[in-house]
Amino acid sequence: MVALFICMACNGPQKEVYNEEEPEVVEVQDTLETDTLTLSDLLAEESIPTSMDELFDDFIFQFAENKKLQRERIKFPLMVTETDGSVRQIEAEEWVHEYLFLHQDYYTVLFNNEEQVDAEKTAARNHVDVEWYNLQDKTMRIYHFIRRDGLWILDSKDRGNMAQTELSDFMLFYSRFVSDSVYQSKSISQPLRLITTDPDNDFAYIEGSIDADQWQAFCPQMPSELITNIRYGQTYTNPRKMVLLKRGIANGMLDIFTFMKRGRRWLLTTYEN
Repeated sequence: MVALFICMACNGPQKEVYNEEEPEVVEVQDTLETDTLTLSDLLAEESIPTSMDELFDDFIFQFAENKKLQRERIKFPLMVTETDGSVRQIEAEEWVHEYLFLHQDYYTVLFNNEEQVDAEKTAARNHVDVEWYNLQDKTMRIYHFIRRDGLWILDSKDRGNMAQTELSDFMLFYSRFVSDSVYQSKSISQPLRLITTDPDNDFAYIEGSIDADQWQAFCPQMPSELITNIRYGQTYTNPRKMVLLKRGIANGMLDIFTFMKRGRRWLLTTYEN
């Protein structure tokens, strides 16, 4: 057991607002037929770094925030493949600005192991997919980005069912894990490995373990409605391990959850913050 831990308050699963009539929960309808650039939009445009296209993470936040940039970086007409396989086109004048994950204070990425986490810092990448998983209706959306002539652009978009992805087994488990407190308590490894920063040294970590029944005193708020996943190139060849990284957008928050499948059961085996 660890003598001292700095823990986050356990808020439990938080209910996120979801508009059933419009699955594009992160899309915001403009009140005018054409986008009106506000002062904040203009300031955002002026602050776009010239190195934006080197790392995808630098680009995607600018793409989500800046209306003018977003329209310039979409291949119109945008091809959208629906769940039934049909394809439709979105013309430039029909496009509604998408803020992606900027309307929440974090985003999440799924990795198959700890070594893949460094993939988000790799500049040698010309194709990245941004995925949205709706844990309530088991649907998903995929935004396909490519880098062409050194510039990132949104090339196409897909809609589908969560069952169509190789992550479906874990996603079905996770959706129940965050919505059923009894099931969650039974899905904690005994003991649970815990890694946290040393309160006396920001560059050091304390590692230990806690009993499964102590998890509620340590657990942070976990995404319970929507899960994002940025595919920097990571693959999921190990169907029995998943690393869920939750990173704050405007702060230094970082939570890492490692799940392992033992037999037929997924278990949370490590929590790091």
